[in-house]
Amino acid sequence: MLNTGKQANQFFDSYEVWSPLLNQNEKKYRLKAIEQYSREHNTNEQPGKQYFKANTLPEIINQAPMPASKSSRSAQEIEKGMLLHLHVI
Repeated sequence: MLNTGKQANQFFDSYEVWSPLLNQNEKKYRLKAIEQYSREHNTNEQPGKQYFKANTLPEIINQAPMPASKSSRSAQEIEKGMLLHLHVI
């Protein structure tokens, strides 16, 4: 998707990595650091609010609270909810 984005190079650095599956170089993208973006655009960007304490998607999903219900949940329902969290990953 970033390959076709018109403004992707404003926010991402691209680099190439050899892909043995494709038997050719593959373009990868890395989000620019706030400092680099600010320097390139002559701005003073501030870090955004950190909504999650975790940094990776699996950590965020595993730390997500279970939906509240009117009645207390049984151990089996809690286990089922945790399995659903794992399936999302």
